[in-house]
Amino acid sequence: MDVSAPSVKDILGSSPNEPGVTVAPAAGQGVTLDAASRLPVASPAQAVPHVSADPDVLSNGMVWVRSDLAKLRFRAAGATVSLAEVAAAVYPWTVSIDVFGLSQANTNWSTVGTGSGFVKNAARTSSGAANDEVTWDVLLGAGTWSLQLMYQQASDQGVYTVQLASDGVTFVTVNSSPYNASTGTIDAYTAGTTNNVTSTITGITVSSSGIYRLKLKMASKNASSSSYVGKINGLVLVRTA
Repeated sequence: MDVSAPSVKDILGSSPNEPGVTVAPAAGQGVTLDAASRLPVASPAQAVPHVSADPDVLSNGMVWVRSDLAKLRFRAAGATVSLAEVAAAVYPWTVSIDVFGLSQANTNWSTVGTGSGFVKNAARTSSGAANDEVTWDVLLGAGTWSLQLMYQQASDQGVYTVQLASDGVTFVTVNSSPYNASTGTIDAYTAGTTNNVTSTITGITVSSSGIYRLKLKMASKNASSSSYVGKINGLVLVRTA
C-alpha cells in the first residue's frame, strides 16, 4: 500500500462521483464509523456488491467486497485500500505508556520520585498497601499482544496483577478468558534491590479492536516480602500477531 493511502477521514468524507459498482447512498446510508470498534463499516441499507476482481472503472466513494480475498475494499483519495489496511493505520502495533504522567485513575499510586539508578531517573511508586492500583486507557487492535513492564525488585515489593477491561469497568486478569495470556502476574520480590528489571507477559489475545482499560494492581505479595510496594519506570504493549 502506498504511504499516501487515504485516512479514515478521507474514506468517510468521500462520495461517489462517477458510475461504478456501487449505488450512491441515500440519506442514512453509506460508510460510517462504528462507535465500538472505531472502524469504517458499510451501513446495513447500502448495497455492497461482491465481486471477484476490482472494478474496471474506479471512483472515490466506491465500496465493494472482493469475494476471492474475503476483503471489504474502499476507493478514496484516488487509492484503493482494504479494511485490514485501514485498521492497521488506525491501531498501532506498539503502545508505550507514560507511567510518570497522568493515569486514568489510581488508588495510592501517584507518587513519582527521582533516582539516579533508574532509567529516566525516576519511578512511580505505590504506598505499599494491599490493593493499590493504577489504570490507563489504551487503544488496541485485534491480535496477540505482549506486555513488558520495567520495575524495581526489592524485599518490600509486591506482586503485580495485570488486568484488562474492554468496557472500562469489568476487569479480567490477562491469563484468564478471553485474554488467555501466559501468566497474569509479575512477582517483584527479591532479597536484594535491583532497578530496571524487565518482565514480559506474552500471548494476550485481543479479539476486538477498541479502547481497553489496563490496570496494575498490588493484590498479593510473596510470602517473604515485607510489603506490597510497586515501583515502575516503564510499560509498553507490543502486538506480535
